Amino acid sequence: MWAMVVLAGALGYLLGALPSGLIVARALGRPDPRTYGSGHLGGSNVARRAGLAPALLVFLADAAKGIVAGAVGGWLAGPWGIVAAGTLAVVGHCWSVFAGWHGGMGLSTAGALLAWLSPPVLIMVVFVWLAAYLIVRERYMAVFITLPSVPLLLQAVDAPTWVVAFGLLVAFLLFARFALEFRARRPGGG
Repeated sequence: MWAMVVLAGALGYLLGALPSGLIVARALGRPDPRTYGSGHLGGSNVARRAGLAPALLVFLADAAKGIVAGAVGGWLAGPWGIVAAGTLAVVGHCWSVFAGWHGGMGLSTAGALLAWLSPPVLIMVVFVWLAAYLIVRERYMAVFITLPSVPLLLQAVDAPTWVVAFGLLVAFLLFARFALEFRARRPGGG
C-alpha cells in the first residue's frame, strides 16, 4: 500500500509541476512570467502583462492540478494517496522541474484541494485571511497569520485525521514558501 502512496505522491508532483502560467503565456504569445513582476508563474503575476483572462485561465489550471492530483492519489492509494499527491502537487506548483524550479506561491492549488476536501473550512480560511488583511494591510503577512488556522479549523469541524494531516502539511509548506518569498523581498534579504 505504501508503494502506491509513494507513486501517488510522485504523480502528484508531476501534475503540480506543469507550469500553467508559462504554458498560457507562451500559447498567447506573451512574455515569460519569470521575467517580470514577482517572477512567479501564478495567475496574479500573469495578470501583470497578459491580462485578466489569461490570469483566470492560469488560476483555473492551477486549481485543477490540485484536484486532479488528489483524485488520482485517492484512486491509487485511498485517503493517504490524496495527502501525498495533494501535498506534492503543491510542492510541484511552487518548484517546478519543468520551469527551472520556478513556480507559483501554491495558494490556488492548495486552496482547490481544501475546497474539494472541506468546503466549509475553505470559506472560514478566506474569512480569516480577510480579517488578517484588514488588520495588517499586507497580503503576505495576512497569509502568515492565516496558515496556522487551516489545521485548527479542520480539527474544529471534526475532519478525518488524514484531512487534518493534509492541512497541517500544506500549511507548513506554504508558510515556508511565503517565508522564503518575504525574506527575499526584504532589503538585504537575498
